[in-house]
Amino acid sequence: MFYLVAAAFIVLLAWRLAVAPEWQDAIGGSMAGVAKPLLVPLVDLINKPSFVYVVSIFILLSAVGVCIYYWLRVARPELRRLRRLEGAIRSLAGPRQRGHDGADALAELGRVLGPAAVFGPSWAAYHGEARRTGRVPAAPYAPLALHDLGAIEGTRGGLMQALPGYYTSAGLVLTFVGLVVALYFAGKGFQSGDVGEAREAILRLLNASSFKFLISVAALSSALLISLVANLSHSAVRRAARRTIEAADQHLDALRATQAPPAAEPTLTDVVERLDRLIAGIQTLADRLAIEPPGVRQPLDAT
Repeated sequence: MFYLVAAAFIVLLAWRLAVAPEWQDAIGGSMAGVAKPLLVPLVDLINKPSFVYVVSIFILLSAVGVCIYYWLRVARPELRRLRRLEGAIRSLAGPRQRGHDGADALAELGRVLGPAAVFGPSWAAYHGEARRTGRVPAAPYAPLALHDLGAIEGTRGGLMQALPGYYTSAGLVLTFVGLVVALYFAGKGFQSGDVGEAREAILRLLNASSFKFLISVAALSSALLISLVANLSHSAVRRAARRTIEAADQHLDALRATQAPPAAEPTLTDVVERLDRLIAGIQTLADRLAIEPPGVRQPLDAT
């Protein structure tokens, strides 16, 4: 019931505002009285060329700061971690050097790769196949690792990938706000009725437009810089991850070389020959059972 009463009151109030010009004038005057002390200084500030210079420099400096922060806090630590992981893998000894079997060497490699967030799931699948067969799988580890690496990278867009779009949007918004302000002052010049003042207003509008587009140039340059740094960092991390995967595959190749070759599976010819010998033996046994008198059993020839 309360919501119905409130909705009816809002509808009546909106209808009254729509049909009562005195209410509209009163509300408009009140809002103008509140907004003018805040907006007029802001509009004057936006219309100054110094504001454009300050905002443009701030946009460029913020982009440089973002790139430095991303490299120092995200990309470089990841590169160092991958390089340490690669070094740890290459320092592992093979079973012939350490005197243990391939299972121990595989477990030792797992202790290096397992805790890594990037390679943990792929190594779990690869090691599970090794435990199931009791041997180092013949397939390389790289396809599994690269698949997981691509899946993780696909979900790691984060803020760095979105920042170029934010910078571009902010630059366009600020540019159009500046143009609106410049048009406002140009309109005031035309309202005066003085031809000279109107001409000055047009010149100020043209000059202000060139300044306002400087913000867009700064924003687009910042977006390009951030995209370039993000892509270069991403490529460096991916190359380091590939080197780590290659080191793991080289270690696995060494383990495969030390394990005994798998037992040869019988060919189709072997199966047919064994089946023929079995059938011949069964036939010989049936013939002898058919011709022997009851209670007499002779030794069978070895088949």
